[in-house]
Amino acid sequence: DSYIYSPLTRFDAGKCRYFKIKLKNQTAGTEAQLFWITKTDTGWNEVKSLKFSIISNSNDFKTYLVDLYSNPNWSGIVKQLRFDPTNNSVSSGHYEIDFAEVIENDGIIYSDINEDNAVDFIDFSIIAQGWQQDFNDWLHGDLNNDLSVNNEDIEKFAYEWLQ
Repeated sequence: DSYIYSPLTRFDAGKCRYFKIKLKNQTAGTEAQLFWITKTDTGWNEVKSLKFSIISNSNDFKTYLVDLYSNPNWSGIVKQLRFDPTNNSVSSGHYEIDFAEVIENDGIIYSDINEDNAVDFIDFSIIAQGWQQDFNDWLHGDLNNDLSVNNEDIEKFAYEWLQ
């Protein structure tokens, strides 16, 4: 059960929506997990965590964007993060992390795939090109990190359309 702790920190979870990580997973693991502790709840537990799908046995770095607001317990003053790069059943292999960051609400628009500060037809065309295909990161239209471009991605895209 490998994991990495962040340094001690102090930031308002309500102002930070996304966890972004660029990871090369050269294990059979297909799931990573992010944990956090807060000023008022200092115990590491599943309630304060998010699991997300990752590509196994990859020779390339993949970028994953996790919506922290999808867990209602992402709140309060965050004191520290713990990242588990692969699930517990993995017994061999290795992983590399290029970077990991927590992004403030105004730092990124989730459906702005080409990062031009607008959710528009260009972003929609990226989703259309990847429609019903399996991809490994949000840059190809997989907005919900389930490794496939599908109706759930269109739903997330439509929420931010032309805002």
